[in-house]
Amino acid sequence: MARIGIVSNANANRGRNNGFHAGLVQIAQNRPSVHHRITRSPEEVADAVCSFYQEGIEVLVSDGGDGGLSELMTHEIRFVHAPHILRYSPFGQRLFVPLNTGTVNVFASHLGIDDPIAMLAYLESASLDELRANAQRFQTLEIAVEGEQPRYGFMFGNGIMHTAFTLYDEALQKSRNAFWAVLRILGSLASKRVRALYKPITAALEIEGHIAHGKPSDYTTMLASTLDLTIPVPHLAIAPFRNANLGQFNFLTTRYHLGLWKLLGHAYRLVRGEKPEGKDFVNTFVPSVTIRASRSSLSYMLDGTNYTISGSPYEKIKCTVSVGPYVSLVGVGR
Repeated sequence: MARIGIVSNANANRGRNNGFHAGLVQIAQNRPSVHHRITRSPEEVADAVCSFYQEGIEVLVSDGGDGGLSELMTHEIRFVHAPHILRYSPFGQRLFVPLNTGTVNVFASHLGIDDPIAMLAYLESASLDELRANAQRFQTLEIAVEGEQPRYGFMFGNGIMHTAFTLYDEALQKSRNAFWAVLRILGSLASKRVRALYKPITAALEIEGHIAHGKPSDYTTMLASTLDLTIPVPHLAIAPFRNANLGQFNFLTTRYHLGLWKLLGHAYRLVRGEKPEGKDFVNTFVPSVTIRASRSSLSYMLDGTNYTISGSPYEKIKCTVSVGPYVSLVGVGR
């Protein structure tokens, strides 16, 4: 039987699963193989991760929403999956299970985790070998602003792009100015079916651009504005999505993902100098964008609407988005 450690985000279940935390406390009291911590801050999350290592926990369970999942994954990777960061890896890689709790947890739903109670029952009844056999490995995204520790999350759904924009906002507040953004994305995107995982689709992108100082309320608009036609794109190679594979992932559940993939698709067309054919995702989801930039302002047309953002000369505050380590996650009935 696996030793299970559950980290509950105290702020994640307001108005949903109100009695779930209390139920977890009861379960942990009655079963020695289950350990439970309720956290109220990032510092408490980090402490829970460290404590579970000292207790020999083999399966780390996230009880919270998308934001809590990203926070827990950040500390998990810092202490385990990326030992070169803190050189702290006494137990090696352990399994990670995101419960479908909190306000929303798109990634848990993607793994097939619908009922958190059923998921816990499965974890308790299965052997560690069975859990490992049913686990899927996913790459994570690493997001960082210069001078700050990186944060981690998954490519799909779980608020990681919101984390990126939060870092952008922090950079804007510190500089009181516009900033230079560098996006580096390299990931494996695979279509998930009930019976099998299809061949991963590899995407690689490096874009340099700038976002003018302004209200960051509409992230789709701001993300679309990061591409400056006067700045070269060093490298871009995007394999197109075919058939209905795009629908297997919740790419477009938030405006953050919509903006990102619009940007990727537009960059694809710019660099290749050709219009994708067939059912490529860029042919469906990319808007018509015309961008003109100067040192103090940025003007562009998005879907027929003109936008202008003005700001002071740009400061070079870098934000990077790159591939982090692989993480093994467990779903139900795999």
